[in-house]
Amino acid sequence: MEYFDHVGISYDGDKINDEPHGFGQMTMQDGSKYTGNFLSGQFHGDGELVFESGGVVGKIVGRWDNGELQEHKIFFGDNLQFESDNWNYLIPSDRRFHNEITGAVPVAASRTEPSQFPDLLSIAEYKKTLSAAAN
Repeated sequence: MEYFDHVGISYDGDKINDEPHGFGQMTMQDGSKYTGNFLSGQFHGDGELVFESGGVVGKIVGRWDNGELQEHKIFFGDNLQFESDNWNYLIPSDRRFHNEITGAVPVAASRTEPSQFPDLLSIAEYKKTLSAAAN
């Protein structure tokens, strides 16, 4: 597809009149990939857009109408679904990550009360230890 090659987009799939039409996969210049249905060169119907932003991988699973997203769900790389109305991770009242809440990984010591780790030095105590060792 000459037009898409010209702007750094590749496409593999069904075409009519040299435009994406039917099912296919489009890869954008930034590496984002849309897999799904097309109508006259535009996202149309059900599809999945996988992207990376700032090192975070995510995907939008949705339904498009002539290139406009009509309904969607957003997922992080670990398939955790983002829910703006009921989001309970990394909020001011609870700074734990999803995997810490579900128990998949232990809560990080840096976000736990220091009194639970009596053997750990505070940063100030650590600096004093380094200073004393240097003298």
